[in-house]
Amino acid sequence: MSRRRPAAAGILALASACHLTPLGNSIQVGQESYVVFAGDGVEGAGDLYLVRSDGGEVFPLTYTRLEERLPALDPSGVQVAFARARRPEGAAYRVVVMNLLNGAERVLLDSVAVPTGIAWEADGTAVFVRIGDRVIRASPPPSEPDPQPVSAGEAPSADSALGTVLGDPPFAMVVPCDSAGLCLRLGDGTMHPLDPAVDEAARWGADSMAYVVGSRIEVRALGPGVLRTLNLSRAPPHPRELSVFLAGAAVARGQ
Repeated sequence: MSRRRPAAAGILALASACHLTPLGNSIQVGQESYVVFAGDGVEGAGDLYLVRSDGGEVFPLTYTRLEERLPALDPSGVQVAFARARRPEGAAYRVVVMNLLNGAERVLLDSVAVPTGIAWEADGTAVFVRIGDRVIRASPPPSEPDPQPVSAGEAPSADSALGTVLGDPPFAMVVPCDSAGLCLRLGDGTMHPLDPAVDEAARWGADSMAYVVGSRIEVRALGPGVLRTLNLSRAPPHPRELSVFLAGAAVARGQ
């Protein structure tokens, strides 16, 4: 995939009053609906990309030779948390928060094993990070400089944030099937398999879900409605790990 801008131009000095972004004002951060996802970038390592919610041109968000994965947009659509490998071999990771209004980055966790899940608390004040069978709660500085393991009282919020909860109020969750693939687990415990091509899903509004098929994003309503296809122009190889911000929607987002 050819790149439209050199790495040095990827992060601009921005006037937040005009809602410019590190993408050269391609997206109105916090005001426009969009999707952030991971894909293969420089030398095959994971980079982060952004596309409008109706599809179209894909804009690179990061340009490193280090693996970056698990993007998670905060409820305001202004910040994205993600994992970045400390070295090319990817044995240890940092958990980073980028402000999409100005490109500034903050490190929440400096050296951890490979994270398997990242999600924001519902009020946007903290980030839950799943590492193996542990969940850590970390707040962007200076509110809480020392990340802590999730307490028993916080566990339900962490479970909800790190899962793909569907419906408003919630009525289903996307979970691994007993055999293979993903299933919808309804409130009564019944399991309903999804398309076999789907191996991950993100919530899209109150009653829909989104997932990657090939080089496109599909949005499926969990009720009346048609399947929507978001074709991606200039898509990176292997798009994956969607995180969705829908402007004007009060949505509980989790990955």
